[in-house]
Amino acid sequence: MFCPNCGTQLPDDAVFCINCGASVANTNISLQNHPIPPEPEESASVFIEEPTAFSAPAAAVIASKPSRKKMWIILICIAVVLLLAGGGTGLYFWMSSSTPTAESINPNQYNPDNFTLLLEAGDYQKAADMYLQTANGNTEREFELKDRMSDFLQEAVDGYWDGSMEYDAAETRFTTVEQVVENSLGMVSWAQFAGQRQEFEDADASKVAYDSGCNLMDSGNYAVAITEFSKVAAEDCNYQYAQEQLNSARTQYQDQMVSIAQGYIDSGDYISASATIEEGLAVLPESSELLTLQTTCQAGYISSVLAQADVAFVNPATDWEAAIDVLRPAMQQYPDDSQLQQRYNYYMEYQPVSIFDLEPYTHGDHTLSIYANMDDNMGNTYNTSFLTYVPSSSETYDIGAKYNRLQGTVALSRSCAGSRYLGYLRIYGDNKLLYEIEINGSFKPQAIDVDITGVTDLTIEIDASMYLYFLFSDVTLQKTVK
Repeated sequence: MFCPNCGTQLPDDAVFCINCGASVANTNISLQNHPIPPEPEESASVFIEEPTAFSAPAAAVIASKPSRKKMWIILICIAVVLLLAGGGTGLYFWMSSSTPTAESINPNQYNPDNFTLLLEAGDYQKAADMYLQTANGNTEREFELKDRMSDFLQEAVDGYWDGSMEYDAAETRFTTVEQVVENSLGMVSWAQFAGQRQEFEDADASKVAYDSGCNLMDSGNYAVAITEFSKVAAEDCNYQYAQEQLNSARTQYQDQMVSIAQGYIDSGDYISASATIEEGLAVLPESSELLTLQTTCQAGYISSVLAQADVAFVNPATDWEAAIDVLRPAMQQYPDDSQLQQRYNYYMEYQPVSIFDLEPYTHGDHTLSIYANMDDNMGNTYNTSFLTYVPSSSETYDIGAKYNRLQGTVALSRSCAGSRYLGYLRIYGDNKLLYEIEINGSFKPQAIDVDITGVTDLTIEIDASMYLYFLFSDVTLQKTVK
């Protein structure tokens, strides 16, 4: 018999349809209960004479009725169609009812496909239970389920790289596997999946850098955009566009920094120009335009500084230090520049030199003693002084005709105040007496300034006695003529 509802063929004694469940107890549509009646003989055809030109109008033609055999064939075709339709519906319902869900999966039954379904559904507890109850202790099964988890995570990593999976969906997968590991009672180690977690984090860092770079480009912050786009990994689906944006950012940043630096140069502010160029080269170290502008800026800056130093250097005796102060910032900026170094050395030639830093090349009958922090009869203290207790003590120095002035202070020693004895200080240049002063017990401190221009051998002589001795203090030599 056949089900009257869906057309499924059923046993003759069936009470319910095995496909749709409809009741068939009082139905009897079996072909055995309804045999096909024999086909009747076809009736004789009616002969109709063809009309002629001279005959009456043609009579109507009476068509013969369809045979019973053809009617049964039609009915059988309809039944087959209904049977197929009902069978398809049944197959659909059967297949639908046979597809497992997370709720229907039994974790006590080992099934790798079902294990993957549990992971996809986020049911980490059942997945952990299946591992513990059906795979734990079975090496082959353990490896298979661990590989399923690894494949499950790798799909997340690959999908996040190529843009087919969003961050939240990928992160959920990692969270699920982490929970499986946590609920596996130590039977599964996260170390196996740590590499995939790191790769996922690398992918996320690349995505974040890409988004940041795009936002920075929109705001015109090209320097930081360059840094961000440079972080986008080659595996990232955004990599190609990131490279295009990176090149654009480099071009725009270079043009921006060149324009700013050139403006500073045009206004004579070489310090700001140099700082701007260095800032640009820190981001684009191989920029030919910035490197060329740096050379131009350096040359202009040094020329400007040298000119300013010359303006400051009017009186060598007093202006040498001011000229050097002009040079110092440029020398800090460009310590290896030969022009700056030469000019610095030139100005330093005018710096006073302490004679106590020089070595005499010959002595008189007695040498001059050198003392620090000596006091005179007026209560003054001197850093360094010549002093002797014996008559006719002298030192001779080779100064190479490099200086124009000898300066210092002559003072009576504090302990000799009121002495009735006399002493003398004499200065010779190439054996010619250039200066002489007499000192007695009432002598007050006196600064001296002796012209030593052209002198090669400079001799200092102190003629005193053991009852009167004096100080020749803070003696300097200086070049004062350009």
